[in-house]
Amino acid sequence: MVNPPVAATGLIRALIVWAGVAFFASHAPAVADVFHLSDGGKVDGEVIEKTADSFRVRTVFGIVAVRFDQIALHETAPSPFERYQQRKKDAADTAAAQTELGQWCQETGLKTEAERHFRRAIELDPDYEPARAKLGHVRGENGWVERSSAATTQPATAPAKDRAADEEAAEKKLIATTQTRWSRQIRSIRMAFLESSDSKQLAEGRKRLAEIRDPLAILPAVRVLSEGGTAARTALIELLSRFREDEATLNLAAIALLESNEDIRSSAVSELVRRKDDRVLGQLRKALYADNDAVIRRAALALGALRAEPAIPDLIDQLTAQRRKSVETPIRRLLGVMEDEFRAQGDFIASGKRRYQPTLGVGTVGGLAGVDTEMQTRDVTVFRTEVQQALVAITGENFGFEADEWRTWYEERKR
Repeated sequence: MVNPPVAATGLIRALIVWAGVAFFASHAPAVADVFHLSDGGKVDGEVIEKTADSFRVRTVFGIVAVRFDQIALHETAPSPFERYQQRKKDAADTAAAQTELGQWCQETGLKTEAERHFRRAIELDPDYEPARAKLGHVRGENGWVERSSAATTQPATAPAKDRAADEEAAEKKLIATTQTRWSRQIRSIRMAFLESSDSKQLAEGRKRLAEIRDPLAILPAVRVLSEGGTAARTALIELLSRFREDEATLNLAAIALLESNEDIRSSAVSELVRRKDDRVLGQLRKALYADNDAVIRRAALALGALRAEPAIPDLIDQLTAQRRKSVETPIRRLLGVMEDEFRAQGDFIASGKRRYQPTLGVGTVGGLAGVDTEMQTRDVTVFRTEVQQALVAITGENFGFEADEWRTWYEERKR
C-alpha cells in the first residue's frame, strides 16, 4: 500500500509536479513527442522505438506503449528544459517575474530551478511575501525566518490567536505538500498504465489506485484522472466509490452532471444512489433550472434513479421548454411561380373527362424536398424525454408530456 503519512484534514489547491529534475536531466530530449489519443488522453515523452503496431515512448513516469490505432494526433514540442531556458530569457529581473517563473518551474518539476528563482525574488525585494511563502518563510519579530525556526523561537507568551493562525498555516502547508505528492503519484499511474490499450496495463493501473486510502488523495485524483481518457475517468469513479468523505460525494455529483460519457455518468449515479445523501438531491433539483439542456436532462435521469419524490414538481416544470432555434425550411417562392405559370395555360385534361389544375408535387414532402432550402428562426417546443422518464420512474404513472395532467395527479396525491 502506498500512503504518504498525514494527520491533517481539509482542502487546499494541490500543485501538480510531474517529475524530479534528475530524471529530466538524464532523459529529457531537446524535442519531445506529444501523442493526443483518440479517447481524449495524452502521452508526452520521447519515442525510443517503433514496433509493428506501436511506439515505445519514454515519459517521466516510465516507458509506455502507444498503439498506432490509439493516436489521433502526433506532435513535437520543446522539451521542459528548452521551455525553461526560453522562459528564463524572457523573465524580467523583478521579484514578481522571478516568483512567477519559480512557480512555473515548480509545476513542471524543476524544483532546483524553482527555488533558485524564489530566492532571486527575495534578493530583489526582501519583503516580497509570495516568494517568501513559496520558500516556507514566516515573518517573525526580527524579520523573515524559516518556518521551523519560527516554531522553536515562538515566545511562550504569544497570543493564542497568533498561535492558532500559525498552526492553521502549518496545517495547510502539510495538506498542500501531501496533495502535491498524491498528484505526482496518481499522474504517474495514469500516464504509465491507464493511457495504455493493453488490458494488463489497465488492470495494473486500477490495482495501484485501489491501494490508495488517504482522503487527501481525493482532490488530486479528481484533477488528474478527470483530464485523462475513458479508462482514467472510469477508474476515478472506482476510486471515489471507496471513500465516504463529503469530497468524494461532491465530485460524484458533479460527474453525474458534467461527464460526457454516458456509462461513466451512470456509474457515478449508481454510487450516489447507494449513498442516499439528501444534499445531492437538493443540488440535482437546482440543476434542473440550469440554462443548459444537457445538464437538465442529466439531472433528471439522476433524480429518477434516486426515486426523488420531492423533485416531482420541479420535473413537471421542466417537461417541455420553448426555444428560439434556426430550422431549415423549403423555399416556396420560386416553386410557386412555376406552378402559377403552368396553371395560367389552362386546365390539363387527363384520361376520360376528368379535369384538374396542374399541381406541383416536387419540393413539398420527401424526395427532393431539401434541394432548395433556407434557414429560418422559429419558436419550437423542446420535449425532454429524460424528464418524462424520471417522472415515470419515481411515480409509476405516465401522463406523457401533459404537464397539467401531471400536476392534477400530484395535487390529488398530496391530499
